[in-house]
Amino acid sequence: MQSLSCAVLSSRLAAAGSAGQWLTLARQSLFCRRQPRKIDPVAFLLGLCLWAGQPLPSLRRAAAFIGLYAGRTISKQNIAKRFGVPAIDFVRAALAVVLARLTQRTARVPSAALARFRRLLIQDSTTVGLPATLAAQFPGNANGRGQALAVLKIQCIYDVLAERFLQWYLSSFRVNDQQAAADILAVVEPDDLVIRDLGYFCLEPLHQIVQRGAFFLSRLWQGVSLWSADAQRPDSLREWDLLGALRHHGWLDVELQLGKDIPLTVRLVAVPVPETVANERRRKARQNRDQRHPPSARRLSLMGWDIFITNVPASVWSPRTVCQVYGVRWRIEIVFKSAKSYFHLEVVPRASAAEVEMLIWARLLLITLLHQWLARAEPVDRDRSLSLLKVAEFFALFSPALLMAPLGASLLQRWNCQVQYHCRYEKRRRLNFTQKLQMLG
Repeated sequence: MQSLSCAVLSSRLAAAGSAGQWLTLARQSLFCRRQPRKIDPVAFLLGLCLWAGQPLPSLRRAAAFIGLYAGRTISKQNIAKRFGVPAIDFVRAALAVVLARLTQRTARVPSAALARFRRLLIQDSTTVGLPATLAAQFPGNANGRGQALAVLKIQCIYDVLAERFLQWYLSSFRVNDQQAAADILAVVEPDDLVIRDLGYFCLEPLHQIVQRGAFFLSRLWQGVSLWSADAQRPDSLREWDLLGALRHHGWLDVELQLGKDIPLTVRLVAVPVPETVANERRRKARQNRDQRHPPSARRLSLMGWDIFITNVPASVWSPRTVCQVYGVRWRIEIVFKSAKSYFHLEVVPRASAAEVEMLIWARLLLITLLHQWLARAEPVDRDRSLSLLKVAEFFALFSPALLMAPLGASLLQRWNCQVQYHCRYEKRRRLNFTQKLQMLG
């Protein structure tokens, strides 16, 4: 297995652009207004990646890591001044360049059920709790005492077949997933398959996906109306009784129309679930902390089935295959779990808004580069592929040594330079240990 330092960072950044291209990008972002003398853009990005992998990041550590790659000492005050809007824009632009270049690769050969599709796209989000002092910059919800909380939402679009990210962006916690449902249209192309979580259920984006020659698979939101052709009057529609049909047939695979104002013809597939699963769903629904909207009897009854809508024809997927393909969506949960467990995505220090935002973008860059390496890594044993969680754990364990490997023979000298600058006692009135030792006797 090749060195993660080369594959994940140095070579990936080099593949995405030359030093001159990174400098041009830095100037466009106003991060560099002239020829850099202390911190060149590549050293800044590499140092940020190393800093972002730390469980307890600080300005001092950021200064040391960036200085390690730059080959000079940099004060934490200098880094604090650098962590402004231009630097954040530069890191965001660098991530966009990496994403654009990394998408130019062929996905792995999928199974027969997915061979029809070019890409398998999943959109999902996660939230990061921030210090309460940042509630004005990153407003969230309020706790039981009415105290405002600071929360940041991270949205991503992920191609499961190629194990790569297509888009990252930050949004307010108050922008729910349904409001962000249309964001995926910026990347959808013909023959893509979009798997939607129930939180992203919205008819207009589904219309747009179909019009672009792509496919979707989503759970059904129970609040949407269902319509079918009237047997007595073929030119008109009648509202369809989903629960009655399920109780009569047990399972369903029918073509219906969603909504009436914005009609969308879909294939509805409903498969019964084990009674233990249905009862657990009902138990959680009844224990919902928002007691103003208790679940209706109809909603509790429908929890006995998995109900999906799709525009993939029955000639391509059987009802059983529909359920199996939707299970692929769980991959994005593993992606977020690895980011939180080993890249400390939820660990945010008490710092300024600019430092917090810089930290989040740097971590997203690091996560993107690692996933690209994982997608390209060929396992020695074809029957045992690499585990994302285990690779992320190993990277977190060995990242300091691996990420410093490109420095080669000069590492020790640069390391000593950073230690001499950042690891001295601060100036203070009371004596330190060395001074006390010298004054003995």
